[in-house]
Amino acid sequence: MERDKPRYLEFINIAVELASSIPPYSSKYSRKDFTQQQLLALYVLKQKSKMSYDDFRTRDSAMLELRENV
Repeated sequence: MERDKPRYLEFINIAVELASSIPPYSSKYSRKDFTQQQLLALYVLKQKSKMSYDDFRTRDSAMLELRENV
């Protein structure tokens, strides 16, 4: 899995670059937790990994917890 990390990072960078034409927020009242580019990149990554939403969230929260402990 460690070997796939750079490939996924490159994939995310390409997705964010392609989404740069989208406005950062859909409304001035948006929560502003994530930009539209970030949300699109996460969605595309979820689709590419062929995971369910719950599995993706679990993996995402595990990665965040790992990152905070390093």
